[in-house]
Amino acid sequence: MKKTWFIAFWFLTLQAGAQDPLQEYLSQAAENNLGLQAKYTAFEASLERVAQASGLPDPTLSFGYFIKPVETRVGPQRMKFSLSQMFPWFGSLSAQGDAAAAVAQANYLQFIDAREKLMSELKSDYYKLWELQKLIKLESENLEILKSYQELTTSRISSGTAKLSDAYRVQIQMEESATRLKILYDQMAPLQRVFNRQINREVDAMVTLIDTIEVSEQALVSTDSLSHPSVAKYTELQKGAEFQSKAAKKSGLPKIGLGVDYVVVDERTDMVVPDNGNDVVMPMVSISLPIWRKQYSGAIKSAEFMKKQYQLDAQNEWDLLESKRDMQFYELQQANDEMKLYSEEITLVNKTLELVITDYTNDRVEFEEVLRLQQKLIQYKKLKLMAYRKYLDKQAIMEYLNYNVNEQ
Repeated sequence: MKKTWFIAFWFLTLQAGAQDPLQEYLSQAAENNLGLQAKYTAFEASLERVAQASGLPDPTLSFGYFIKPVETRVGPQRMKFSLSQMFPWFGSLSAQGDAAAAVAQANYLQFIDAREKLMSELKSDYYKLWELQKLIKLESENLEILKSYQELTTSRISSGTAKLSDAYRVQIQMEESATRLKILYDQMAPLQRVFNRQINREVDAMVTLIDTIEVSEQALVSTDSLSHPSVAKYTELQKGAEFQSKAAKKSGLPKIGLGVDYVVVDERTDMVVPDNGNDVVMPMVSISLPIWRKQYSGAIKSAEFMKKQYQLDAQNEWDLLESKRDMQFYELQQANDEMKLYSEEITLVNKTLELVITDYTNDRVEFEEVLRLQQKLIQYKKLKLMAYRKYLDKQAIMEYLNYNVNEQ
C-alpha cells in the first residue's frame, strides 16, 4: 500500500513540476506506456501472492454414512461428520510470507528501473526531435543567406564586376541546401511517431518542442550503484531466497492437525440405557511424520543456490552499471569539449567571413572563398548542435544510471 501511494505521489509531483512540454510527456508516458503498465501489473500480482503464501491451508470437512448401522451400547451409528485443520510448524507461514514479500519488492524495483529507463529513452527521442528542429532552422537560415548572395552576385554581374560562374556556384549551393532541408523535414514524421508510441497516444499527434534546453550539472554527480533499482532488486531477491531456505527448513518439521468428529446416533428401541441415542463428539489431534527427507533437503539446497545466484547477479549488474557510468561520463565530457571547440571555431569563422565579404565587395578575393566560409560556418553550427544533443543524451543516461531508490 505504501508503494502504491508512492507511485501516485510520483505522478502528481511530475505533473506539478511540468514547466515545459517534455515534463508533461514524461508524465503521460509514466501513466500510459504499455510496457510500464505490464511491469506494474506484475508487481500488483506479486503483492497478491503474499497473502497466498502466508495463509493456512484449507480445513477439511468430510461426511460418512453407514450403509449398515454400527450397533453400539447407546444406539446404532447412522452418519459421521469430520472437520480438521492442519497447522504448519511455528514460523513456517511467516517465512513463506516474507519470501513472497521480498519477491514483490523486487518486482516493484524492477518497475522503478523500467520507468526510469523509459524516461531516459523518451528524453533521448525528444532531444532528437529538438535537434532536428534546430537543424531545420539552421538550414533555412543558410538558404536565406545563399539567396542574399545570389542577389549580390546578380547585381555585381550586371555591373560587370563579377563572373557568371559565381552565380552558378550559389545556385548549386542553394539546390543542395534545399535538398538537405527537404530531407530534414521528411525525418520529422517518423521521429514523432516513434516518440508518440512511447507515450501510447496518436502516432501522428504533433510534438511540442521548446526552443531552449538547458544542460544540468546534476548528471555529473555520481551515486552508489548498490542503490540503483537494477541492483537493489537482487538484494531483495537474496532476502527472499533466505526466507525460502528458512521456510524449507520449517516444512521439514512436523505439522499439527486439530479436528473434531461428530457421529449421529439413533436411539435404541429394544431397551432403555443411559445416554440412549446421544450423538458422539470426539476431538482429535494429529501430527505429520516428515520422514522422507530428500524433498526438504532439496528445497533447502535450491534456496541456497538461488541466494548465491542473486549475489552473483547483483555483483555483475553493479559492474555493468559502473562501466556504463564511466563510459557515459567520458562521452559526456567529450561532448562538452566539442561544444567549446565548435563555439570557438564559429566565432573565428564569423569574424573571418565578415572580412572576406568586405574583400569580395572590393574585388580582393574570389566569391568561392565567401561560399566556402559560409558553408564552413553552417557546418560548425551543426556540429555544435550535434555535440549539444549528444551531451543532453548522455545527461539523460547519467540521470538513469545515478538514480537512487533511497533518495526518492
